[in-house]
Amino acid sequence: MKNERIPFIGFSVTAMILGIISCVTAIASVLFFQSGAIFSLLIGVTGLVFAVISIKKASSAKIKNKTAVIALILSIAGIITAVIGIILWIMILNNNNSVNSMNDLNRELDELYKLATEFE
Repeated sequence: MKNERIPFIGFSVTAMILGIISCVTAIASVLFFQSGAIFSLLIGVTGLVFAVISIKKASSAKIKNKTAVIALILSIAGIITAVIGIILWIMILNNNNSVNSMNDLNRELDELYKLATEFE
């Protein structure tokens, strides 16, 4: 029985480590508006895959694997936080682009106003 648990523990621990890294990098990317959310998303998906494999192998061997369930929850939390970080990053980039385009529009309007006042 102990030999059957060793592969499941390896997958579970790997999934948990990846889930923790995913959560930490996702939260950091949201708090500090960094572009690490994509990295966090990839790590979270990898942790999710390892957790699901571990849960399926453990259930086929009729072994309860709480570590894999916790890793699954951490990976899902990391994925959700990373998606929020990506959405925020896109919103910030779009906002900067719209501000720049508004500044360009204001400059053009100022030039048109100067030209109009010269003809009067």
